[in-house]
Amino acid sequence: MSPVVSTDNALLEVEDLRVAFAVGGREVRAVDGVTYKVEAGRTLAIIGESGSGKTVGCRAIMGLLPTGTEISGSARLRGTERFDSVQALVTQMHEDVAQARTLT
Repeated sequence: MSPVVSTDNALLEVEDLRVAFAVGGREVRAVDGVTYKVEAGRTLAIIGESGSGKTVGCRAIMGLLPTGTEISGSARLRGTERFDSVQALVTQMHEDVAQARTLT
């Protein structure tokens, strides 16, 4: 899949971000349809109640959620889609850790 490139001047664009975890055999939506844009040189504050998904949404964009977490939507950094490469990197990292554990 080739990267989606934006023609916009945004540093970070997040569209329809959704994050879900499987907990006790059911799906728990931690983030449900978040969209925002951060222009270069600007600051964005994400505020909300405790447990509203602020940290989970940011961790999803950085690829810092556990394997098996369902992430959908779009996150483009400087116009290049991040989720495809982030998901592949996180999956490989978890596989490497699992393999290292079998060697010890």
